[in-house]
Order: sequence, then C-alpha cells, then structure tokens
Amino acid sequence: GTIIKSDEVNKEWESLMFLLEQCNFQKADIPAGRLILAAMAAPDHFKPQVEMSRVQTELHWQFNEVLKKHDFNDLDGTRVGIILCTILIQQYKGAGIIDPYAAAGIVAQGVLEAAKTVPPPLH
Repeated sequence: GTIIKSDEVNKEWESLMFLLEQCNFQKADIPAGRLILAAMAAPDHFKPQVEMSRVQTELHWQFNEVLKKHDFNDLDGTRVGIILCTILIQQYKGAGIIDPYAAAGIVAQGVLEAAKTVPPPLH
C-alpha cells in the first residue's frame, strides 16, 4: 500500500496503544519505545512472517464485511483487533511462550504499520 502521514493517525495510534497497555499491563505509562525495543529483541520466530501488504490484500475484504455487518467503522474494528491481540498475549504469557512486552511491541508495530499504510482497493 501507499504510506500516509497524518496527525490524526498518530493521535489514534496513541489511543490504541493506551488500550493495549491498559488491557495487558493495567497501566498506560509504558514508553512506546520500550515496547518497540522489546519487540526488536524478540526472537525472529515471534516476528511477523508475512508482509502487511499481503495480509491486507488477503483479509481486507472479509474484515470490511464483518465491520459492516456489526456497524463498526475502521477505528472500532481496530479496537476489537487490539482486544483480540490482548487475549492472545495473555494466553502466550500464561503459557510462558513470549514476554508480554515483546508481544505488545510486535502488536504496536503492526498497528502503526497498518495505520500508516493505505490498504489495497477493495474489488
């Protein structure tokens, strides 16, 4: 997709990271840099194995259908995605599979990348 720059995107990203931190750590004063550094230090097998553009191309249509069915806008859908990621992070943390800060950082990177990339057109 095409990279976009927007103050609105940056503001919404901050609110989404607040939600991610609140749900996972019951606090929202974790510097975003700490999460990103934790994600960068995570072993490669925890990092995304598929490019964001491929995920958007393959799932964007279905995602939009679900949003429309439940009368959600894109931001509502992103919040739901954050909650789903939180459930996975908590499961992985409980099983001792991955450090929750690293997992939250990986989610934070993905949300930022997705928010700053215009998805491919729907067909």
